[in-house]
Amino acid sequence: MFSEALQVDLELVVKDGHFKIPGGSIKNFQVTLYSYGFDGQADFRVSAHVAEDKLFPKFTNLDQIEARLSIRGVYNLPSPAPEPLMVKGLVTWKSVSEVAFEEVKGHPVLLRHYAIRFQDVARVLWRQHFPTALYPDAKMSDVIKGQLVKGVTLEMQWDTLEKEQPMICLSQGAVRSGASFYDFLMWYVSSENGVFTYDSQENTYRLTDKKNSPGREVSFVPHEVEKVRVHLPETYRHSVMLLNAYSEKPQSEEIKQDQAVKGTHCDVILRAPIAADFERRKSLETQKLKNREHEIELVLNQFPLKTFRTGSLVEFDKQNWSKEVFPHGRKYRVYEIQIHGNAQIQEPTQDLGVEFAAFDVDMRARLEQRDNPHVYLPPFEPPSYPIQVEGKIVSEIGEYTDKTYQIYSDEETSQDFYTVLVPLWNKEIRILFTPDFLTGHFYFPAYKNTRVLVALHLYHAEISRFLDWGEGVRLPMDTQGNHLLFGKHEESQTSVQHVYEDGKPLLSIERIFGVDTELIKIKEGTIILETKEDETKRERKEKADLTPRVASAQAKSQSEYEAATSQLTANFQATKGEVTGEIDGAFAEVKGQLEGMDAEISGKVGEINARVEAAMQRLAEQTSELKSKAASIKGELKEKVKL
Repeated sequence: MFSEALQVDLELVVKDGHFKIPGGSIKNFQVTLYSYGFDGQADFRVSAHVAEDKLFPKFTNLDQIEARLSIRGVYNLPSPAPEPLMVKGLVTWKSVSEVAFEEVKGHPVLLRHYAIRFQDVARVLWRQHFPTALYPDAKMSDVIKGQLVKGVTLEMQWDTLEKEQPMICLSQGAVRSGASFYDFLMWYVSSENGVFTYDSQENTYRLTDKKNSPGREVSFVPHEVEKVRVHLPETYRHSVMLLNAYSEKPQSEEIKQDQAVKGTHCDVILRAPIAADFERRKSLETQKLKNREHEIELVLNQFPLKTFRTGSLVEFDKQNWSKEVFPHGRKYRVYEIQIHGNAQIQEPTQDLGVEFAAFDVDMRARLEQRDNPHVYLPPFEPPSYPIQVEGKIVSEIGEYTDKTYQIYSDEETSQDFYTVLVPLWNKEIRILFTPDFLTGHFYFPAYKNTRVLVALHLYHAEISRFLDWGEGVRLPMDTQGNHLLFGKHEESQTSVQHVYEDGKPLLSIERIFGVDTELIKIKEGTIILETKEDETKRERKEKADLTPRVASAQAKSQSEYEAATSQLTANFQATKGEVTGEIDGAFAEVKGQLEGMDAEISGKVGEINARVEAAMQRLAEQTSELKSKAASIKGELKEKVKL
């Protein structure tokens, strides 16, 4: 620990308000900078005696607060002066206490004690972000870009993110595992052996495949360092056994490393029909099985006189350091900085408004070797997969109502797959064409528009089960029957039924093609063979020719009507919410300023009334449009029925 005069500047931004807290008003601060972000906290005093405390009303509402903290030395600085240690993030916790003076008339509040905690923007916002989304034929880079919010700047230089996947599913909102998008991203980086870093000076995040070190090298002289401690992390004593459970080509391959103890291994099992997938996993596990190198902890005895932040390169040069010390001549990278300062004068009314003050400071830094393969990440909750949604089988063969199936083939892998529409997102995905729940004796592909329960994983999906009976398949309960129905539709199908009549079994096989019908019935003492042309079917078909067109027109008009009604309802609700929100906001703002503000209140009410009238006018116009459209649709429907 050391004592030093520091200029600690804190700036709080609340909507359009900017509040600068000078160093003399700050009594305590703490910042821990990691390679992936930071944690910060500070407490300070604001006088309400000399001038109005304008921070208080902003501080005590629910608006988001941005905090910017910079720390720099004051005396004996080199030329050019080093850049300050600076962090910028969002407040996650805040408190305020007021000091009232009993001996003063009216017991006024003359001083307030404020305290805040804040973190980097991505960690604050993405830990409250729980998206559930489906992206067919997508790149992870595009998925991540879609989650960016204001204040998060992310650079990506990682080939893995640019590989197109058959699908990508985000499951954070669907499974209550507690894993946010931030957890997902950290899990993904860890799983794929990537690197996630944060540049506090640029307030920028980076996703890369290797560690990059911004800025120039920094060297310390011995008198700047109070203590050097060497940390030796635990060594891996196991190898990895990669197991491929694919029955047509089972594989077992050991990934060795020098420090492994014979007989100690970590098994990784996968099912990889494609040889390239097995090799990619082998390469990934080989990269991850690398021992962590030693680390250095520096305890400083003065604030650094050089620009110094996470990612900075440090060398214990041979001129200033004894060759007998362990880090002599080695090159390191800073991955963590801790600084904790307490003002030497804690008296609340002292140094208020002064630019800098004397602090008792505890400052430490952790360094890793430059070629250390270990990636430092925050603790995270792994995401949960799969999630389940409903889908419908897609087939482009035949008419929309035909019960046809279609098998697609991947040109690269030669694997066959279904195309399945997921109505929730109106997206089509591919699912491997497999027997699912039947043995190889049966060949029953899922036909068009079959409702299925789909299990979505990160990169692939599976059919969990079927959700309804096919049209015309279900039998009355009193028959206690079983039924197989083959074919495209009711005019081209074969039915196999086993039912009970008067408690006795009846087996029937009926083939229908247009007006042609062939029937086999087998019951007690009787076998019936019948073939005929049923002319009544032809007559029914001719008479019913208009029915599909009318039904289609009705469905279309109903759909348009419902869509228009839904749009009108949505517009009404949005307008209502907007007006209500404005009323509530205006009321909250006016409530604290009732005395002496009658004119302003009247203006606000008039403005609100004008907005309400405008909203109701828009609503009336949209209602008129809806009535006009409904009349038009009704006329079209009548014309189609006449056909």
